[in-house]
Amino acid sequence: MDASLRRALLASRPVRFASRLGVAVLFGGGLTLGGGLFMVPAAGAVPTCAPAGTTGLTARVIARSGDVVSGTVDATGCDIGVYAGPGTWSVTVRNATVSNANDHGILFQDVSNSIIENSTISNNGLARHEAIAEDKGVQLVGTSNVMVRNNTVSGNLADGGIAINDDGPINPGAPNPGYLHAAIKNTIQGNLVTGNSGGCGIVLSAYNSGAGVNSNLVVGNRVMNNQSVPVVVAADTPNTTASGNSILSNVITTNDGPGVVIHSNAPGDVVTRTTVYGNTISGNASLGPLTDFEDTGIAIRGEVEPVTRTFIVMNTITNEHFGIFSHNARYSLNLEGRMNQATIPFHVE
Repeated sequence: MDASLRRALLASRPVRFASRLGVAVLFGGGLTLGGGLFMVPAAGAVPTCAPAGTTGLTARVIARSGDVVSGTVDATGCDIGVYAGPGTWSVTVRNATVSNANDHGILFQDVSNSIIENSTISNNGLARHEAIAEDKGVQLVGTSNVMVRNNTVSGNLADGGIAINDDGPINPGAPNPGYLHAAIKNTIQGNLVTGNSGGCGIVLSAYNSGAGVNSNLVVGNRVMNNQSVPVVVAADTPNTTASGNSILSNVITTNDGPGVVIHSNAPGDVVTRTTVYGNTISGNASLGPLTDFEDTGIAIRGEVEPVTRTFIVMNTITNEHFGIFSHNARYSLNLEGRMNQATIPFHVE
């Protein structure tokens, strides 16, 4: 969650680990074997943690290309529950419960063509590293074609629920720098994101010039009762880009911030071609002074550079003071009609 949003809000189960060869999991004394097998510690043993690549963090499970992770991942004492690092592909996390990590439940860094599905990621972020900009339950950094689908992401304490970020000199998910990678064509679909605190429910945000967060999709999620802004698309640091992202058919209710925030923060930022379509938005809160301390359905803000070409179409907005709050936005299309039942359907400044 970007610093300006923080400031504004202040104002107002053993692991089953199947290798890519399809070998079943063994249970035993906590050894890591070749071929992608993972031995689970005996009952009562303290989980072991391994270095998570060059991130400066540790992880309970290190996934490699073709691996499948399922079952209980108790990340007590580790910074991450499940980590997949640069160049990894075709990783599956399925029917897993990931909890008790210091920071992320799951961190995928520069991973492609992978999936996280039908899992519960909860109670992570217990001892967060303050140097991590985006410390979510599920964190995608510099990934492409990764699907996060049909999960419950709840009760994560560090910095909210699910994030998609680019990678580079600033690695938003770790203390140490990463490799320059855009975050492209990832999908967050059909998840329940609820009861997370400290940061955004779902965020797509750019931190590295020359990379970007582009053509990602957030669709069919339920985002509710989070202690911050529920859904954000943003360029955070100077000369970064968030382009062609879509927020479609989500139910976004009773969160501590506007339902959707589209945000350009710094000089040289490009936030453009964001589509917000068919969402149900109700009973959310304000962005402090950035929305005049009034409850808001959708907030579009260009702090320095304008936010451009935002398409806001057929969203049902109820129980909000402002339906759409627009500041320094250009070339936007707003087709809400009678579906926008806010007290003030559209406010421009």
